[in-house]
Formats: sequence, structure tokens, C-alpha cells
Amino acid sequence: MNKSFTLIEILVVIVIIGILSAFILVGMSSITSSANIAKGKAFLNSMDNSLLLSRVSEWKLENSSGTDSWSGKTATLVNSPTLTPNCAQDSCYTFNGTSQYAWVADDPVFNFGSYMSAFVWVKGSDTAAIDYIFGQYDAGTNKMSWAIIYDSTYLGKLRINLSDDGTWTSGHRKAYVTTSANIIDGNWHLAGFTWNSGTFKLYVDGVEAAVTKYLDDAITILYNSDANLTIGCALNSGSPVQLFTGSIDDARLYNQAIPTSEIQQNYFVGINKLFNDNGIALNEFSQRLVELKSNIANNE
Repeated sequence: MNKSFTLIEILVVIVIIGILSAFILVGMSSITSSANIAKGKAFLNSMDNSLLLSRVSEWKLENSSGTDSWSGKTATLVNSPTLTPNCAQDSCYTFNGTSQYAWVADDPVFNFGSYMSAFVWVKGSDTAAIDYIFGQYDAGTNKMSWAIIYDSTYLGKLRINLSDDGTWTSGHRKAYVTTSANIIDGNWHLAGFTWNSGTFKLYVDGVEAAVTKYLDDAITILYNSDANLTIGCALNSGSPVQLFTGSIDDARLYNQAIPTSEIQQNYFVGINKLFNDNGIALNEFSQRLVELKSNIANNE
């Protein structure tokens, strides 16, 4: 009999321990709580080996250079977005929604084709705009590939745009909006998607979200755009448009559709970090752990 543990089983145990610890922490000192959370974070980070070969880039956005911590592809920071401490993954950048954003020069590794995943931590409060958060998407020159978007038209929901030919014409596009998840509410959320030969899954806070399919053409491959990749805006003929208001942290790209367990792991590490830095209160931390545990159990 195989007595080894799967990642899901380990995560279930860790989350249960985290939930119990959260209630115990009510009567303990902040020093003890920080130590316990740090242990959990260290353990989960030690498990982050299964998909390292599929990780294309990771912009932690925690220093003034904007350097990709994984493969050295530098994000150029425009108009000095504010370096902000104690975010989901250490420091992050806060963008003003009018002039600040970041861009990365196109690279062959961004040609994802039939398989990719993109995830980013985001915190915003602008409820009167359509803001582009992360993507490779130039509408003015028909170089659209993919984009993660906040869309106030749908009550602050998350939208993903995908194209297989760089245009937004019928037969070549997908666009989804979650039916329940508001990601622009002044709190940190992990948002993103996986793409696998036409199979699309949208995730918010480690949970696969139900989607309303507003445009759902039968595409199976993503356009190989040579536009710059952007963080905090989209492009129109090379110029920034629909700039994001709020904070962005730890933007990641993978060249495969990463499994749900990896997404949940990244989310768990993030909420532990936020709690450790007083970014979320004990009751919110406990609630998010309960929700994550429930989601893991439902998807075993």
C-alpha cells in the first residue's frame, strides 16, 4: 500500500492546524503567533518545487528595480509607483491609476500557445473604472493575447480576455466574468486563470470561480503577441490605457495549466503573510482558512 501523502492531503492537515492555531492564538502573545505563522510559511515554501520548471516569470515587485526574481526579465517602473511594505508577499507597488504602471519587453518565453497560467495578488478600491491588472494586450495594434481585468460594469468583478489571433473579432475571443467574486473591495485577493488547450479556469483566493461566459468562441491557442507585457494597465498602440488604481504584488506566469493545489498553496502563504504583518485581522484570517479547507475538501 502506498503510504505517501499527496499535496492536497498535506495542505488539508496544515490548514486544519492553522484553523486550530488561529483560535488558540487569541490568548497568546503576538510573538508566539508570528512564530507559528512563520513556521507554516516556511513549510509551504519548501514544497514549492513541483512546478519550478514551468514557472516562466515572477515579479515580486518588492524593490526599486522591478527585476523578475525568477528569470531576470526586468519590469520597467513608469512614473515611480509607490513601494509599499507588508503586502501579500513582502513589499509591493501601489499605482495611482493615472500615470503609474510597469512594462516588460516581449520575450519568446511569453509565447504560451495552448498552455499557460497567470496569477497576481491585487488590492484596490476604485469602483468606477475598467482597470487592466496584468497581461500582454495591445488593442490598438491588434496584438491582444491575454489579460486579467477589473471590470466595474459587472459590479467590481474579475474579467479575463483571451484572443487567438490578436483581435477581438467574432470567432477569435473569450471573455469571462465571475458571478460572485468582488476583487476590488479594499482587501487583498489572489486572482488569475489557467488555460489548457481551450479549457479555461478562473480562480479567486484559491477557489475555482463560477463564470458567466459573455464571449465564448472555441479557441484553443493564444495569440503570440509581440506587445510589451504590462502590470497595472493595458496598451493601445503602445500607449498605456485603463490604468489600475491600487496595489499589485507577486505577479506570476507559468507555461502550463498549474493544478489547483499549487494555487491554493500560494494563497495560503499569502494570507499567512498578511496576518503576520497585521494586514488582516484574526477573524478574517480564520474565516479564510475555513473557506480554503472547505474548498480543498470539496475538490479531493
